[in-house]
Amino acid sequence: MVEKTDKELKEEEKKEEEKEEEEEIKMESRKKKDVQDPPPAASSSPEGAGRGRGGAGVWLLVLALAGVCVALVVTVHTLNGQLKIAGVSNNGRVEELEAEVSSVRVKLELGEKERKSLLSQLSQAQGVAREAEMEMEAVKEEREEREKALAEEKVRVAVLEGVVSRLEGALELQKEEGEEGRKAAEEDKEKIRKIEEITRVLQKQRDELLRAAEEGQRLLYEAREGLKLSQKQMISMDEEKRVLTDKLNTQKKELEEKEKELEEVKEREKEMKEQVQNEQVKMKGGGRREGRRDKDIKGGTEEEGRGKQGIDGGTAEGGGGGSSVQGLPAEHSREAGGGHSPRRHVGGTVAESNRR
Repeated sequence: MVEKTDKELKEEEKKEEEKEEEEEIKMESRKKKDVQDPPPAASSSPEGAGRGRGGAGVWLLVLALAGVCVALVVTVHTLNGQLKIAGVSNNGRVEELEAEVSSVRVKLELGEKERKSLLSQLSQAQGVAREAEMEMEAVKEEREEREKALAEEKVRVAVLEGVVSRLEGALELQKEEGEEGRKAAEEDKEKIRKIEEITRVLQKQRDELLRAAEEGQRLLYEAREGLKLSQKQMISMDEEKRVLTDKLNTQKKELEEKEKELEEVKEREKEMKEQVQNEQVKMKGGGRREGRRDKDIKGGTEEEGRGKQGIDGGTAEGGGGGSSVQGLPAEHSREAGGGHSPRRHVGGTVAESNRR
């Protein structure tokens, strides 16, 4: 849209310059004609004096019209200069607004890309958080199973300890009873040895269970920390997303305001063009009316001269006395149809005054 308007402006400026040149050429030709055709000299007779005054009034009117035309040309030049200045300023403003709009669009595209990347990172973080939650649940289940096994082993150890204590008491009784009880004591020792081996095995299993429980607690702690970290990342990403959304909204508002300003500038430029065109049309219409008025005035003077020639001819045929006076210009003699300048009598002026 902006390129089309620039082309139209250039074409209109060229047309206006051509019209101004044509008007200047016409004005110069008119001035040359005025210089080449000076007004007729005043006659010594009263008739010639009256005709001289009428011609001077006509030439004054022509000069006034020429001055008006010159003023109109000057005003047209000034208006064209103002229009050019306004067009240049408007074009500069339009280019600035277009540059700002393009920069805002680039910023919007960059913001959209950043938003998409943040959304992808957020989805990845959510996937990692879900995996960490699943691992934490698995660790919890394993820990519960190990705690159950440890409780069962503790019950077994307590039972075996009770058996050992009872066997020790029985062994002491057997020692007191004598040698009969030695065999039984040896058997009991063998049982105690086996029980001790079983106890060592149980203690070893207990230590392994404790280590496994500690490892499960460590894994659970790491999973919790990872979950907290992922939650913090999600919160920060949500905050960045909100900030980017606000920026995008503000940039969209700025883009809409600049588009409105661009439309207003275009409307103003259009109104200025229409105003200048209307003024030029008015000026052209006024010049045409003045030209017609000038033609009407010239036609009236020619008819008046012809009437005077008829009156002078009538007085000459009637034999009115008085001294004859020569002095009509060559163009009046040509209008009368003769090849020589006619003579006029003073009596013709009296008849002309009576007729008036």
